Amino acid sequence: RDSRGVLVPGAAVTGAFSAGGSSVSCTTATNGQCAVQTANLPSQTAQIRYTVRGISGTGLRHDPARALPSTITIRRP
Repeated sequence: RDSRGVLVPGAAVTGAFSAGGSSVSCTTATNGQCAVQTANLPSQTAQIRYTVRGISGTGLRHDPARALPSTITIRRP
């Protein structure tokens, strides 16, 4: 969302998973959401974190202190 709380399509989101650490990006759809993927995880991996490192787009500026959450934890069911 932008500073007015409006969903932002076309924003480039860059971040990294805690396993592997390589940069993974996606572009937001009209609903303001995007999806990232990582390679298959070993079966013993119970959880992984994805941390947003940057968001760019027209009129956007990523401020990690104001973005909630900047890191999400994904747990294996």
